[in-house]
Amino acid sequence: MMLFLMLIPIVMLVALLAIVGNKNNQSGSYDAPVPDHVGVQPGDKLYPLVEKLEHALELSFTESINQRFRTRYPERTDQELAWTWFELKRYFLLCAVLEKVPMFSPRVDDLWHEMLMFTREYESFCMRFIGHTIHHAPHSGSAPVPMPGERAWFDWVYGVLFTPGNYSGRIWGPFYRSPMASGKLEQLRQGTVDSLEGVLFNKRSVTAEPSVRTIAEDLLRQAREQIFHADRQITEKERLAPASVHWAALPGTMLLLSMTDPDQYGANMNRLMQEERYKDQWGSGNNSYYGCTSSQDDHNRQHHDIHNQQHHNNHHDSHHGGHHDGGQSGGGGHSGSSSSSCSSGCGSS
Repeated sequence: MMLFLMLIPIVMLVALLAIVGNKNNQSGSYDAPVPDHVGVQPGDKLYPLVEKLEHALELSFTESINQRFRTRYPERTDQELAWTWFELKRYFLLCAVLEKVPMFSPRVDDLWHEMLMFTREYESFCMRFIGHTIHHAPHSGSAPVPMPGERAWFDWVYGVLFTPGNYSGRIWGPFYRSPMASGKLEQLRQGTVDSLEGVLFNKRSVTAEPSVRTIAEDLLRQAREQIFHADRQITEKERLAPASVHWAALPGTMLLLSMTDPDQYGANMNRLMQEERYKDQWGSGNNSYYGCTSSQDDHNRQHHDIHNQQHHNNHHDSHHGGHHDGGQSGGGGHSGSSSSSCSSGCGSS
């Protein structure tokens, strides 16, 4: 009898550990440390905007949001919450620079929803950060709306500005699954920052915030360099699809494959992204998303993760951006990206 009583707490402990382990297996662990400053390094063109965002986000506000979030989502760990903040901050940086930013992560969107519950504090944060409200606009309709073109633009900009982190693909869903549309390629080839204000770049931010204009100019410069390099490879009939590609070269590879054979883009990119090391960095599987836009546009939502500090130092010289988290980007041409019926829109007013 005594032995039986002694075994009861052991059995209960084993059962508890099994439950916790099952939860961790379902959602995945987020054990890696979260990089400071969303993985962006001092000296990076994006760094002044990162500092502005972090100064605008008061500690008391984030603590109130965290308390609400933990109450609503008790199954999510503090480390997962920290990584979700990491990606939401990156999302806000994208909203400051771009005219339309679909929200492709339900997990990030959940945190944004809790943030919006504090109306005055959220408005104050937006005004201190960028001088206008970043809107979360509901999207009417019940069925997901495919948005491969928007996702391609999101992926390219994210890949240029940030280094892949440990869980970016897990949070945002697969990267680089859709080719860049020919119309967008032509805009990048021919346009200027001024002509693309309100089209690709956030007009109000580019006009009012010098650091945002600098970032937009650098994005356009890098896009043109990558397109020029792709044109040369096509003309000289160089090998267009390498056997593998380093993460820092993925944005340029994406444009090259979009220009050469969009119909085979998914198969070509999927082959490049099969390596195990990309799985958490760029994501795998299908995407669904919500959104963020400027002014009156709707957004999508999905997920993204963290950065590798050592890799960023190499990335910093050729890329203008911080860090991004990991996930395998499985390739998938025009399918696999859809916007949620509750899409978020990051818009300015």
